[in-house]
Amino acid sequence: MADKPKPFLGVNVINGFKWPPLVRDTNPEKVANFKVRDDDVFVLTYPKAETHWAQELVRNIMCKGNKDKVKEDYANSSAGGPIEFVDTCEKFDSLSTEKPRVMMTHVPVDVLPKQVLEGKGKEYEEWDSFFEEYLKTDSK
Repeated sequence: MADKPKPFLGVNVINGFKWPPLVRDTNPEKVANFKVRDDDVFVLTYPKAETHWAQELVRNIMCKGNKDKVKEDYANSSAGGPIEFVDTCEKFDSLSTEKPRVMMTHVPVDVLPKQVLEGKGKEYEEWDSFFEEYLKTDSK
């Protein structure tokens, strides 16, 4: 008889929101107070909505489809996942200021960095305009 699948490892409930196990009690506050740079780009999606794929598309748009430039500019910049995960904010803080940071997140609007809500940085959440920009890039 086959083993039963193991249940999901659980959730953390923080300030009334359910979070995956990689989010600790202090992480939502760290995200809300994260220092946003003017050239930061946030990919905002629902969990399991191909976020990594969307992040790669944004990086390709920013590098005008030049795959070598994507590898060069973003080889070490994934910083371990969504900004709400353990230590990810600190990892993004340590990245060079020479290139824009492309970050992904699944946080509700209430938990987005305050500076994003004030208009700092850029957000990619509207798929129609996103794909319009993607299709305009030169793939040479």
